[in-house]
Amino acid sequence: MALMRCIGVLLVRPVRLTGKSLRMLFSISTRVFTHDLDFGIILAHSKAGGPSVIQVRTKDVSPSHLCATVVSILNKYRHIIENGVLVTVDELKSRIRILPI
Repeated sequence: MALMRCIGVLLVRPVRLTGKSLRMLFSISTRVFTHDLDFGIILAHSKAGGPSVIQVRTKDVSPSHLCATVVSILNKYRHIIENGVLVTVDELKSRIRILPI
């Protein structure tokens, strides 16, 4: 699984999620930043209390396009993100759901 650490957020590159990789993510205390729309569904069905997931729903996922929005979300909701949430972000709004869902 291709993983990269960046500002305390575990970035999951587009890879096939397996039971092993999901168990690894659920077992460590971290935050996941993803564009994979299925990840939120998998997280909800798992009934897990974490990890916190920041899920981006945009066509343009380039860092230059997302940087200001993601940093703003991280700063604004830092205290909540540390406790296990699913944050869904698009160009117009963000939604936070406390885990487990």
